[in-house]
Amino acid sequence: MVYSHFDNFKGNWLVNRKLGKQAIMYGNASFELIQENLLYYKESGIAIWNNYKKVKVSQKYIYKYDENEDKISVYFSQRDKINKLFYTLDFNNNNNFKKANAKHICNLDTYFAEYLFINNKKFELIYNVRGPKKKFEIKTLFRKINQIVKINY
Repeated sequence: MVYSHFDNFKGNWLVNRKLGKQAIMYGNASFELIQENLLYYKESGIAIWNNYKKVKVSQKYIYKYDENEDKISVYFSQRDKINKLFYTLDFNNNNNFKKANAKHICNLDTYFAEYLFINNKKFELIYNVRGPKKKFEIKTLFRKINQIVKINY
């Protein structure tokens, strides 16, 4: 069942994100199969801050499916190769595999991730960020599309 989510990630997605109360972001993402059970995630878009300043943004990760353990792990990408582990998704049979959780610790901050699989063409990723000087939510909606849409910067 976990593999079906990994397989469904493949392709192009529209991305809409709210970064707490500070900004919104919109753009594109793609999950490209680079070898068996490895997906290269690439995202680009534009963030618009409360002061109306626009900033180009991008992210890259590697999603890896482990057949033996039936799990998905997400790694930081460096030069399009696997770097260190970001987190591993824990499905724990949550609602028929419609939800997965993960956690990443970065210095004094903790990023609690929650994936909500709405259907094959839509999922949501929510980060609750907590730390001594941080307390906010990053909420991203992914909608599957046939091809990348040009974003005007």
